[in-house]
Amino acid sequence: MADNVDESTQTVEEVRTKLVNGVLLVLAFLMVPTATLSWLRIYTVGFQPIMVLHTVVAAVLCIAAASRHRMSLRTKSWMVLGLFYLLPSPGFSLSAS
Repeated sequence: MADNVDESTQTVEEVRTKLVNGVLLVLAFLMVPTATLSWLRIYTVGFQPIMVLHTVVAAVLCIAAASRHRMSLRTKSWMVLGLFYLLPSPGFSLSAS
């Protein structure tokens, strides 16, 4: 019975990889304008060190999105989970100031 598996069915690993790749792309796409908006606030609130963190996170996400096919699923998953852990931290969101 297992020998008759349809070739169109995907393994769980493939589904997870596609899902994490999509999330990584969306996060990288959204983080670029977020980092830009963060730096535009410099005229109203002055320089804040969190602006550098926004830029670093955006750069890391863009690099990870560009090299997502060479990274392991575990590494990509930890990056996505780490960002979701970092988002609610004080000062990381744009509405913090």
